Amino acid sequence: MEKVLQTEGEEDLTIFHLGSIMSGQGEEDFDLAMKVNLQGTLQLLELCRKRKRKARFIFTSTTAIYDAKDLVTDETRLLPHSTYGTTKACIELLICDYSRRGFVDGRIGRLPTVIIRPGKPNKAASSFCSSIFREPLNGIDYSVPVSPSSKAFLIGYSTVIESLIKIHDISEKQYGYDRTCILPGFCASATEMIESLNRVAKEVLPDRTLGKISFDIDPAIDKLVNGWPATGVSENAKRLGLGEPGSLDDVIKDFIRDFLK
Repeated sequence: MEKVLQTEGEEDLTIFHLGSIMSGQGEEDFDLAMKVNLQGTLQLLELCRKRKRKARFIFTSTTAIYDAKDLVTDETRLLPHSTYGTTKACIELLICDYSRRGFVDGRIGRLPTVIIRPGKPNKAASSFCSSIFREPLNGIDYSVPVSPSSKAFLIGYSTVIESLIKIHDISEKQYGYDRTCILPGFCASATEMIESLNRVAKEVLPDRTLGKISFDIDPAIDKLVNGWPATGVSENAKRLGLGEPGSLDDVIKDFIRDFLK
């Protein structure tokens, strides 16, 4: 990456910066979260600043930058309950200022919890939001680490991809100093997730036996999840032309079509 950014900088360059130490791992290892999330991103921004031609810098932030609220907006005060959320909030401010100074053309999408992730669970506290669907669909029993009433602000991976492409393609003139927007998502409790899974499986996979779902609450994870907002709306997203999020049933059907063997 450093070799690419240390070129003469005359060519167009876009960076989609999605990588980070996630919430659960960030609580376990503060130093690693700061090194990767904050210092690593600052290093990327500094390399971009040295280029002759301004790079377009697309950054995936998170709604974990907020306090626990039923609804958050673009104007809601940032008050993260995790090191992960804190580093993301710091980076947002840096990108806005680097953009104000003309060092980069920054665009920031605040992501709800992205579902349904293929592969194995990661160390994010929100990992259960994918596992609660993915494991039963693959015939694997799963224990949910949060209470049945715990709510999450969710977004399907297809919506994330579509939104990030739109954010990239928008003219810089449509942005002011505020380079952020909340990507379109929806709210669901753990109970509602299970109901949606059973409903879709009955419709699309009537002959498949699902893994059993139970609850084994992890107080640390439950506390983190309930420290995040339940849902959000963004006038910035509407102004920039981002679409509607679709339904939870649609997200499950997308996963079955794209990833289920």
